[in-house]
Amino acid sequence: WLGGGRRGRGEGLFSGDRAVRVLRDAVVPVIAVPATCGELPRTAVVAVDFGPASLHAARAAADIVDEGVIHLVHVRPEIDIPATDPNAWADVYESGARTLLTRLAAELQAEHPGLRFETALGRGHAAEAVLDYADGLNAELIAAGQHAPGAVERLLFGSVASGIVRAAHCSVLVAPVVK
Repeated sequence: WLGGGRRGRGEGLFSGDRAVRVLRDAVVPVIAVPATCGELPRTAVVAVDFGPASLHAARAAADIVDEGVIHLVHVRPEIDIPATDPNAWADVYESGARTLLTRLAAELQAEHPGLRFETALGRGHAAEAVLDYADGLNAELIAAGQHAPGAVERLLFGSVASGIVRAAHCSVLVAPVVK
């Protein structure tokens, strides 16, 4: 567990990059908790990219949430694919993502019958979309996975997980890649 103070999105949740370094290098899930947190979360948002780390984050969040709801959120990146119909591509992509989210929700529901699981799709920059979704719900926890440690992956960590850590208004759980 890491402690942190609640701040505005521009200021970030934690001072400096120390929390990001700890979360990036951790081999077990780590939760950064604001000083104002007094009880287990009842509403969580999980950033799901369907990779092993985000699935680990979803399961870790389900272990923590106390008789509440977990929102599994997948954010479709804005990608232009040349020589294709972007609407057709979006329909295929979103249909596949919905199927995977539904499957994950069913698996988690079987493992945690006391929780409710909801799914949602977003578009755009993943960290911003997840933060906006969590803010709209007044979520008490956001969970995300990180990429495997390595030079390139350390650069990638800055994209979603650290963006969430730096700007969240609630507790943040970051799960490493499961080995």
